[in-house]
Amino acid sequence: MSERSRLLSFLLLLAACDGEISSLGPYSPPPDAPAPVTPSGPGGGASAPGGGTASGGGGETPVLPPPALQSARVRRLSNAELDLTFADLLGDTTHPGRTLEAQNQVLGFDNQVQSVVVNANVLERLTLATEGVAQRATANLPVLLGCDAAAQGEPCVRSFLVRFGRRAFRRPLSTEELDGYLAFFRAQRQQYALDLSVESLLTAVLLSPDFLFRIDAPTAAAAASGDGVFDPYVYAARLSFLLWGTGPDDALLDDAARGTLATPAGSSAAFRRLLADDRAKAGLDNFHRQWLQLAPSAPAKDPLLTPRFAELWPAMREETATFAHQVLARGDGTLGTLLAADFTYVASPLDAFYGLPAQGSTLTKASWPAGAPRSGILTQAAVLASNSGTAQTNIPRRGRFVLEQLLCSTLGPPPNDVPPLPPSSGTAAPQTYRQRLVAHTTAPQCSGCHRVLNPLAFAFEGLGPTGAARTEDQGLPVDTSGSVTLGGRTVTYAGPKDFTVALAAAPEVRRCVGTQWFRYALGRDVASGDLAWLDPLQSDLASRGDLRGFLEAFTAAPFFRAVPKGQP
Repeated sequence: MSERSRLLSFLLLLAACDGEISSLGPYSPPPDAPAPVTPSGPGGGASAPGGGTASGGGGETPVLPPPALQSARVRRLSNAELDLTFADLLGDTTHPGRTLEAQNQVLGFDNQVQSVVVNANVLERLTLATEGVAQRATANLPVLLGCDAAAQGEPCVRSFLVRFGRRAFRRPLSTEELDGYLAFFRAQRQQYALDLSVESLLTAVLLSPDFLFRIDAPTAAAAASGDGVFDPYVYAARLSFLLWGTGPDDALLDDAARGTLATPAGSSAAFRRLLADDRAKAGLDNFHRQWLQLAPSAPAKDPLLTPRFAELWPAMREETATFAHQVLARGDGTLGTLLAADFTYVASPLDAFYGLPAQGSTLTKASWPAGAPRSGILTQAAVLASNSGTAQTNIPRRGRFVLEQLLCSTLGPPPNDVPPLPPSSGTAAPQTYRQRLVAHTTAPQCSGCHRVLNPLAFAFEGLGPTGAARTEDQGLPVDTSGSVTLGGRTVTYAGPKDFTVALAAAPEVRRCVGTQWFRYALGRDVASGDLAWLDPLQSDLASRGDLRGFLEAFTAAPFFRAVPKGQP
């Protein structure tokens, strides 16, 4: 079994090892597939920025250029997307994606086309992981197939392939594909028992580039109609991976087949349904864990700071995942609440860590008491502990986090000749970490960067390296005050609440969050051709702070809906 699967995987993925699948052309849709729609902008009936319909008939609407058609056209599912997809399709919650090589983050995310490399080692691990998934799934054939293959034979397997293939490939299988897989199954049955033959068939489907890769290739009919086309199945996959981190369900694929996703009303209805579904929690967390640079497992901490910190880590991660989901999907959906809310979601023992009243074992909404040094997602323990050192807060690291993740700005690496920060025991009198760092970074080779980084993190000094609140450092009062330039003006803050409120209101932060969602959604950076369409959406987000509204309009915008014609 293993050798057969391995050989099959090499044949299937050989052309994809460089991120290109040059041999794949447009697939042949079933006869009842909806006709393609060309999102041509003004005059073409496409969604305009903000979710309306552009029209060039009266000369009132400015003529915008076509959207940039530079989507990451072939990219393997990220390890996290594989885990969510295996769980969604087959109920496999063993996280096989975690057995694969860690992926590089490009632009802060692991789903970029440059991030997901396929080489011989990755392919070997993919094969082993997929074999395990298939073996577990075929342990109960009637449940997997939805029929009794032993009694019904090939018709049972065929009906399974039609249903499962549509979900796995995120589109209907063509007649040629269906016939090819059935021929493969017949060949297996000549040599192996029914369960092993189905296991081989399932492995073949799950090792297909059409499953493992997100392929933004339009149908044959769509490919012949203009530079940028709307393909309902590509759009359905983009929407579901954005909000769920996995492929479309049957209802969304039915919407694609009926053509309802081609209208602004249809795409908005689909967006709202997916966001309201419980699967959105894991999908949204896939974005937030990367945007917030959350550690993949409990980061190492000095045990004297918070004993048994690693035992608290799952509760910390659950707090952040639940909070983000509740704000975006169930709450007001604003960036202001995400970054500066006066509440969170905790259960024991995290409530004791925060000094909150006992909440019990069920995750519960809890308000921060007046004067608490907490405000929004940036002051949650998972975020702070992930962006800190082992025994100290690490002001430069936290400052760089704010600079890059919330302001979309960068600084070069530090010079090689910078001496390390001297230990506190080497000073004549006790000094806080902040005092030692400020004194240490006044040197010319340091001050240029630290003038920028340090003020972006001073507000969080009252929240230590594990995220626990503190009022003293080295026996001295912690200073959480500072000033930064936001929105073209100097903002002075006394602590984290002032700072997070200022960040939430800053236009550059709101625009940056829009950029981060763009990068995550399309697997690439913003191109110049996107700006005419993206800028109005970001301007609206900067003005109103409505993050949920931004995402809904974003998924109706031409750069999200359009697919380049031709082969990937």
